[in-house]
Amino acid sequence: MLALATAPAAAAPETPRTVHRVAGLERPVQLVVDKWGVPHIYALTTNDAFLAQGFNAARDRLFQMDLWLRKGTGRFLATANQFNIPADHPLYRKLSHEWADPTRHQRISEVLRSKPKSSVADPTALQNDQLSIPARRLLALLAPLTSDNPDTAAALKVLKGWNHVEGPESGQAALFENWFTGPLGRYFLYAAAPKEILEWLPIPDHQVLLDAMENPVKWFGPDGARVRDQLLLDSLGEAFAATKQQLGADPAKWKWGTLQHTLFWHPMSGSEPTFNVGPFPKGGSWHTVDLSYYLTDSYRQVGGATFRMVLDVGNWDASRVVNAPGQSGDPRSPGYRALAEKWRTGQYFPLVYSRAEVERNAAQRITLLPA
Repeated sequence: MLALATAPAAAAPETPRTVHRVAGLERPVQLVVDKWGVPHIYALTTNDAFLAQGFNAARDRLFQMDLWLRKGTGRFLATANQFNIPADHPLYRKLSHEWADPTRHQRISEVLRSKPKSSVADPTALQNDQLSIPARRLLALLAPLTSDNPDTAAALKVLKGWNHVEGPESGQAALFENWFTGPLGRYFLYAAAPKEILEWLPIPDHQVLLDAMENPVKWFGPDGARVRDQLLLDSLGEAFAATKQQLGADPAKWKWGTLQHTLFWHPMSGSEPTFNVGPFPKGGSWHTVDLSYYLTDSYRQVGGATFRMVLDVGNWDASRVVNAPGQSGDPRSPGYRALAEKWRTGQYFPLVYSRAEVERNAAQRITLLPA
């Protein structure tokens, strides 16, 4: 937000002042930032007003300008709400101690670096990417392990060779999520956390958990690798037994989407159940680019991206978008739930811009006349 004016005004005597020499100015300009952070520019000419506006943009928006520079030079800047403040920045570790898990950002960067050039199809696929980096890291630790416990041995067999993609049809994803968000974390806490704080730690930080599994001596002492391996195997056997109870005795018939589901709940559905959209199967997890926060007791998705968009700035009519569950908030409208299946399956529709394409795809015309 920016306020512009064309008449100068003196700052209050107690207001802190700084002076800068700016090439191109015709007359002195005052830039006053109010207590809400809104900059107000006072200039005698339009040229000076907009030149000062550019100065303020550089002062206030360098992050965005850097993003635009990267876009213009073909580089990328990826963020998924992870901690991304450099260690030498004055605000390092001062803004907050709670950030999103970094594995989604790691996967986004991994995919973008693997493709120097992209079509519109590539970012749409990335937005729906369901590969789990925690699964990839933990399965590397399971690979050399064996067990005489029937459930644990069966679980190792199920996970062997899995591609780490948590699609709704994946039985391996169902087992992995039951293990990773359930017994594995609980076993780790009992092995590593002080007993007096266990009741305050329902689940561990997943990055801490992964670090402990990959660096067992640091966490469990000189015999850490043996302790870690036993912890992995015991917790995995418990998760297999729980999944078998939920989905049946045959792992070949298991599906992650049988457990995890999406329901677009309407607040009036108590009197009119048809206002709800769903439930329907959902893939992904807390740690996939296609984010799906789900409740571990009900497996209902409670967080994720309902709106996705990819813009082609070289050909605007090639842009793609999807919104869920539809473009209308009126349950009586055919557009109320029309996009739910596209959203669920990672499909998009054209976001047309030119008048010619709008006319070619017109489905309804509304004319407004003066009253």
